[in-house]
Amino acid sequence: MSIAACRQPHRSRRAIRSVSCTSDLQFGGVDPSRLDHEAGHCADKILDDWNGNGPTFIAITGDIAEHGLPAEYRAAEGWLRRLINRFDGFSMPSNRILLVPGNHDVCLPFAAAPRIGLRGKQKTFTLGREEDNGRAELRAYALLPYLEFARRIVGEASLKATCVTGTSDSLDESESIAWVVDQFRHLGIVFYGLNTARPIDPNSLPGRRVHAHSLNHIKERLQLRPPMRGTEQPIVVGLAHHCPLSGEGDRSVTNPLDFRTFFSGDPMTALFLHGHAHERGFKYEEGGGYRVVVSSAPSPTVRADKRLEDTLRGFAMIELEREVGRVTRLRQWHYEWSSHVLEKRGPATSYRRTPEGTFVPEP
Repeated sequence: MSIAACRQPHRSRRAIRSVSCTSDLQFGGVDPSRLDHEAGHCADKILDDWNGNGPTFIAITGDIAEHGLPAEYRAAEGWLRRLINRFDGFSMPSNRILLVPGNHDVCLPFAAAPRIGLRGKQKTFTLGREEDNGRAELRAYALLPYLEFARRIVGEASLKATCVTGTSDSLDESESIAWVVDQFRHLGIVFYGLNTARPIDPNSLPGRRVHAHSLNHIKERLQLRPPMRGTEQPIVVGLAHHCPLSGEGDRSVTNPLDFRTFFSGDPMTALFLHGHAHERGFKYEEGGGYRVVVSSAPSPTVRADKRLEDTLRGFAMIELEREVGRVTRLRQWHYEWSSHVLEKRGPATSYRRTPEGTFVPEP
C-alpha cells in the first residue's frame, strides 16, 4: 500500500507524501482476526504523524491474495475500505489506488486449466503437461479474480484508460497487465505498473520475467505526452511485485539486464516500488546510464515464519517534496509493528532531484 498526502508547509513549498508500498497482504494465508483493528490503527498513526493529512495515492505491489481466490480478494477489499474510511476525501473506486499483481495472485486452478483432461469411462480428471490441445488460451483466466478486484478498487473506466496494450509475450494479453497513469502530471509525477509474475509456464506456475519488447511498449506510452522542459518534467515512478534488479534466489526478475536498459531510456525511472521479499529496503542504484531509487515494502500481515529473521510487519512512507509545482526531494520512513506497537523509523537517507528527473543521495 502506498499512500501519498499533500500539505502546504509555506507559500512556495508543498509535499506529496506516500505510504509506499504495502505489499504481500496475502489474504487467505493470514489470521484475519487482528487485521480490522490494525487497519484503523495504521490510518490513525498516519494522520497523527502527518498533521492530519489523508492520502493522495495508495499503491499495493502484489500478492494481495494467498491463492488468487475471489473470497480472498473480497476480504482484502473490506480491509482496504476500513483503512481509507479514516481519510477524508478518499473512496473507492479511485484512480488514486495503484495495483499490480504478484505470484500469489495467480489462481493456480485457472492456470492449470489447459492441462486438465477427462477420462470418460473412469469419470476422473487427469493433470498432465500442457500440450497443443487448443486450450492454452484458458491461462488468461488465471488472473481473472485479481482483475475483478482491480475493477472494483480502481474502476472500470480508469483501468481501460490507463491500460498499455501490446505488452504480452504470449498469446494471453491479460497476463501482461501493464498500465501508465499520467493524470497527475500537474503534481509532477507519472506512475506505471507491470506484472512481473509471468509468464505462466507449462507446469502452470508463474515466472519472473518481463520481455524487453513489453518494456518498450511501456516506454512508448510514457513518451506519448509532449515532453516538458528541465525540472518541469514529471518524475516517473514504477511499480511491480519483484525487484527489477539482481537479487538472491527468487527475489528479483530473471532478466534484470532488460530492466537496466529500460531504466536508462527516456524518460528515466526515478523511483521503483516493489514487494515480494517481506522486508523493508531502500537503496540507490546507478550504472550504464540509469539512476534509480528502489524501495522494497514489508508485509503488514505475514506471520513471522514466512518472513526473514529480524524482520517486522509494516509498511513504508515516502515523501516527495515539491517546490513551485516540481518534485525536488525524496525521503522514506518505515512503520513497523514491534511488541504490538506501530513505530515510525527513519528517514535513513534524503535524495535530491537531478536535472534529468532522477534522484541522488544528499550529502
